[in-house]
Formats: sequence, structure tokens, C-alpha cells
Amino acid sequence: MSVHQTKDQRWYAKYWEDGKYHKKYFGRGKAAKTQAEDYDLKVKRIKKRNLKVGVVEPEYAALHVDELARMYLNDKRNNGWREKSVYNFKAFMNAYVIPCLGEKKCTEVTMADMLKLKDFIVKTSKREPRINPHSINRYIYSTRTVFNWGVDHKLIPFNPWKDYKSPKERSPVPSLLTVEELKKVMAHAPEHCRWALDVEYNTGCRPGETELLKLKFSDVNWETNEITIRGTKTGERKVNLKPEFMERLRKAYEKADGDYIITYKGRPIKRLQKSFETALKKAGVKKRVRLYDLRHMYGTFMAKNKADLFALQKLMGHADIETTRKYLHHADGLKEDAVYNCLPGLDL
Repeated sequence: MSVHQTKDQRWYAKYWEDGKYHKKYFGRGKAAKTQAEDYDLKVKRIKKRNLKVGVVEPEYAALHVDELARMYLNDKRNNGWREKSVYNFKAFMNAYVIPCLGEKKCTEVTMADMLKLKDFIVKTSKREPRINPHSINRYIYSTRTVFNWGVDHKLIPFNPWKDYKSPKERSPVPSLLTVEELKKVMAHAPEHCRWALDVEYNTGCRPGETELLKLKFSDVNWETNEITIRGTKTGERKVNLKPEFMERLRKAYEKADGDYIITYKGRPIKRLQKSFETALKKAGVKKRVRLYDLRHMYGTFMAKNKADLFALQKLMGHADIETTRKYLHHADGLKEDAVYNCLPGLDL
């Protein structure tokens, strides 16, 4: 693999493959020399990955990063991605990845481009304060996922960021409400939102359409005080419920017009964030709190009151025990005891 010049001043790159030398000519002059040198570097990258130049070049040379990203998005959308997922993907791709790497050929992307993208994100982000490392790594991993998809579908020959390992991060400590603050927020929330917060706090499920808003009364086992949460991320799980909450749940069931536990004017709802934020404002709570932080409250209270590690993992539906370990300092007790004895009651 090297660059040479013929007697008549033409530049060419030479490489060894399939038992013989191959040459590619680029003409005369400085521009031709630069093209030959660039091609030589490209061949070295391909060879380093134990691939054949003759296979890689015609099949993959024309596909650019932005084209691969569009193909990935179309495939995910056709396979049922929610509009929110589509919106989030397009947002970070259009804000960072496409402006930085979009016009680059996929076969020419290197680990240096990953560092370039990180720097670009930091310099162009409009977030105040400065964008955090966790968000940056999430964007890098999402881009790497696009490359992985391209390899799986035989659109590109290799994932240039396959070996990327993100630095260890400290998990940001969520800004949690106290029980008294939660009661105050619930007092200022409209009825459907107040009930949703009650359900969220007592089940610890993922908020939104993934789990909370698709809970049904038919998922409740009234004899064992359990509810089946049909999660989209980790499958079904059963969660024990406190007796006092079961009483409120039964009253809601007796008044309900349908099977969904959380409704507005008798119909299932798709989002709660706006009414939750309004309730926070009316209650005078200035903490930056998301609905998801009520799930964190559930896990944190369990951990502080020595809930069993594996019981908490099952209750919260974590696929990885290390996710649960973030909540936990000590481990003892049983799954049922964790709910009955560790989760403070709201006393509504």
C-alpha cells in the first residue's frame, strides 16, 4: 500500500490483494497526488479491518452518513417507532451528527470523527448550563447504533465506532420531591393528574404510554393485592400494592366507565407532563422535576428503607441489576415486605 508516480508524471496508488498488485490511477498534478494519497489511506483502513478493497469500494463507497441515517429512521418508523422516538432521533441528528459528519462517506469515518463530533456537540449546544457528558455519550451511542444497523443490513462493511467505550460517568442525582411536596403538588393538580400521580407513586412504573397510561383494571389481582405491569422494555412484571392504595383503586374501579385505570373524561390519555408542570407551578415547587422522578422516588424510598436488591429489581422491571444497585445501600427483607413496610404512605 503506497503512492507512486509513473514516468509520464501520473500519480497512482498500489496495494496487494488476491496474490497480485492492484493499481489505481488519478492523473497528473497536485490534486491527483492528494487523491492518490487519500485513496491509499482508505485502502489501509479497509485492510486493517481484514476486508477486501475490491469488494468494499464498488458496493459501499457512495453511501454517506446522512443517507444511512435516513434509511435507519425509515426502517424504524416502518417497524413501529413512536412519533416521540422519531422526533428525538431527528432532533439530535439534525442538530449535531448531520452538520458534522453527514456529507462524509461511511467507509471513511474513523474514531477521530467521533472525537470531532463530541467537540462539535459541546461547541454548538444551546443548553444552559453546558451539555452534560451523559447526553453526549447518548448521542455517540445512538450514532454507533446507526452504523451497527448498516452493517447488519449489509449496507456498510464495518462499524467504525465498534470499539468505542464511553468513560465511566457518575449518574446524576435526580431532584426528588419529598412526600410532603408530592402531597402539595397533588392538591393543586386536576383530578385525573392527581390520580395518575397516586398510581405512579404506588406502582413505580415507567410514566407515559410505555407503562403508566396503559394500566388496566383487568391487570389488577384483587385477592393478592398485585398489579401486572405490561412493560414494553422488559416484559411483564407483577407489583405488590399497599392495602390503603388498593382501597382507592377499588373505589376508582367502581366509578370507572372503562378498563383503563387513568382516564380523562372517560377516555384514555397519552400524556400528563403539561398538567404535572402546571401543578408544580401552582404548588410553588421550584425543583426541576419530571414525572419519571416519581419512579425514582419509589426506588429511592425502597433503598433507604433496606428493600431487598433483587426484590426491587423485579418491582421496577430493571433488566440489569446494576441499574437497581444505584438505588440500594443495604439489602434485606422480602419483595412483599419491601412494598408494605418500605414505601411511605400518602395518607390521602
